[in-house]
Amino acid sequence: GVNRTEVDTILFCESTNNKILRWKHEVASEFLYNNEKILFIPDVLMELQLKDKQFLGFIEYDTGSENLRNKTDFPIIYNKLINYKRFKSSKLWVGYYKYFPVILLVTEDDKRIPYFNRKCQELGLEGYGIYYENYTDFLTHLANMV
Repeated sequence: GVNRTEVDTILFCESTNNKILRWKHEVASEFLYNNEKILFIPDVLMELQLKDKQFLGFIEYDTGSENLRNKTDFPIIYNKLINYKRFKSSKLWVGYYKYFPVILLVTEDDKRIPYFNRKCQELGLEGYGIYYENYTDFLTHLANMV
């Protein structure tokens, strides 16, 4: 899924005259948060040049394979968002990025999108859940907004 997202991003940029400035897979950051060691590993850190603006985002690719009895809570997604919140609070990103990157959940299970969006809002994170078939449409919308 991550590779397909990368190909879709390349094709989008080529067809719209935008650029990928940075695409890094699984760059790990380890830090202490309240004396707890946190290992923070987004699937992708991307930076796009959209017209004359830059977009910085983390991508989490979710296949929807998390086997759950209750289909309204997604502990893996929630734990990842908690780590994003901790990373944001740590301020370790300051000096590396102009702003805290937007978090994109690209998923093959559209039932996870409302949960992800709600949890991002509750945690004070800017994030968007995107059904994988709509990823290129999301990039088009994003490029038109800048």
